[in-house]
Amino acid sequence: MDKQTNQINSKIFVFAGVMLAVVVIANLVLISIYHSRSNKIYTDANNATYYLRQMDEELLTVNRNLLMIISDAGNKEELAQSIENSFSNISYYEDLYSKVEGRSEREKYRYSNAITFLNAYKRKFEDRRTNLDALNTNLYIQELHPLQTTATEMFNATIDINTENTQQQLRNISLLFAVILGVIVLMFLIGEAVIMLTARTLKKQEARMLKREREFAELEQRLSVRSRKVGEISSNNILTGLKNRYALIADLDNIKNKSDVDVVIFNIDKFRNINDNFGYNYGDEYLTSISKTLKEKFGASAEIYNYTSNSFCFVFKKSVENLKQAATNILVTFQEKQNVGNLVLQPTATGCYAHYEKGKISDVDKMIIEMEKPIREAKNNGGNQVVEL
Repeated sequence: MDKQTNQINSKIFVFAGVMLAVVVIANLVLISIYHSRSNKIYTDANNATYYLRQMDEELLTVNRNLLMIISDAGNKEELAQSIENSFSNISYYEDLYSKVEGRSEREKYRYSNAITFLNAYKRKFEDRRTNLDALNTNLYIQELHPLQTTATEMFNATIDINTENTQQQLRNISLLFAVILGVIVLMFLIGEAVIMLTARTLKKQEARMLKREREFAELEQRLSVRSRKVGEISSNNILTGLKNRYALIADLDNIKNKSDVDVVIFNIDKFRNINDNFGYNYGDEYLTSISKTLKEKFGASAEIYNYTSNSFCFVFKKSVENLKQAATNILVTFQEKQNVGNLVLQPTATGCYAHYEKGKISDVDKMIIEMEKPIREAKNNGGNQVVEL
């Protein structure tokens, strides 16, 4: 009997061990697949959003340079060359975006609409490339501006669809995870029933269960953090952490008809020299450093936006009694030295301040263009100053 009992106990241990091994391996494989798939979904979503944002930013650069050509605000040939460079950059990001996996047909359709309007805008410019004087205000208002704004709207719609598609993919993979997990739990229960025949095996299994629970809790926490980051991408500058142009437009659209608005815009003087002389890494680190300083000093009194690479907008939360002095205080901060790597950088900046009464801001993009014009004029006079609109 003892020998027969020992043989039965041995079989029980072998069966329990096999079941336990299956459960552990299945859990590890499932976690690995789920983690890998989730990372890929987030990476694809982040890359797609970034490429779309870059295409839209380059289109805005084209539009600004085109307006400068129309208004004779610079060397037309140099501005035209800059426009061609921007279109080349757009083509580069188009190629990268086309390689992103997991895009839905609805997202592809909206993106194709954006490219159609973008290419139409490009053709309008190329048709007049050899005769830049043919570019005029009527042409811009009637043909070019509608194409640009529509393309921008299509890019934003594509980003929104991409976000929705990402969330749906995450829901699908979570559902699959739950189903597979249910199967694994069933297998686990079978193994548990066998393991309960011996106290020692039961204790080992309980320890493994606690370990799995901790792993699942940590995984859920990481996924929660990543979900929040996906939402932040659409409204924050990835490099500086400040709100971006899209957040600026949304916020001003929300308050412009409710109250007066005090706005200050700054553009860093000769920022390109940092990139050209020291490299783009130093330029990026400087932007990160100055953004942190600005947020520490003025974040309590104003919403701060990094709406283009070296342009910042301050929208004060309350009416400012002396807006010129407030703008001057910001200028002084831009004049401070910033430690960047092994360098000490101290570029200056030029700003423009304006008080808008309730309902006077009709279009945020037009407001930015209006305020950037005196900044360009001040830069031509040496920069490092603030001017009133």
